[in-house]
Amino acid sequence: MEGAEALIRWHLPERGIVRPNEFLPIASEIGMMDAISRWTIFAAVRQLARICERYPIYITVNLTAQAFESDELPATLEAAMTQAGGRVAPCNLKLEITESDAMHRAAVAISRIESLQKDGFEVFIDDFGTGHSSLAYLRNLPAQTIKIDKSFVDALAEKGNDEPFVKYIVELLKLKGKSVIAEGVTSVDQVERLKAMGCDSFQGFYFAEPLPPTAFEAFLERSLTVSAADARMNRS
Repeated sequence: MEGAEALIRWHLPERGIVRPNEFLPIASEIGMMDAISRWTIFAAVRQLARICERYPIYITVNLTAQAFESDELPATLEAAMTQAGGRVAPCNLKLEITESDAMHRAAVAISRIESLQKDGFEVFIDDFGTGHSSLAYLRNLPAQTIKIDKSFVDALAEKGNDEPFVKYIVELLKLKGKSVIAEGVTSVDQVERLKAMGCDSFQGFYFAEPLPPTAFEAFLERSLTVSAADARMNRS
């Protein structure tokens, strides 16, 4: 296991879990997105501070275009890392921005990505393939890791001729020297087919559904135990 994606949920006692597609649009309307992004970064780094010494993984945090371009982002990252007391390295925290948001103001996004890279933070381009300018601007994006949208992965589960197109997207990204993560993987068949195309990593319900922090740490412990057992078997 290489890493995980931080997902935000809002728990209301009278309703239970409220999904982000319900409350984030409202938060955006009332100007709360910067505060939510800051809280998410601090929460992710706090959890990383508990686990990354034992589990060498990274956690990605999704940012809106507004939060990504904010002048406050570098200070927020520095403050979160300082609070972690040196237990978290920048390589343990990845930042995600969607392809559409990156392309909205490409020059600004490129400048911010380059600045963050100098500070040791990697930026992932999320939902790749859903925008209209993907291929035209790909050569200009300094981001090294691209997450292809789950709609391409979903197409592999359907009968049709979409597989050659998905393969073309993956091969093009690899040709440009990018690391490719496939989103929304739900079956071993998809894993094997995407691996054959050249995908480097995979994310989706096939591996685990979204988990609260304590359950996630228990999942990591089980994964570590299984990996150690497999390593002993391979040596014997």
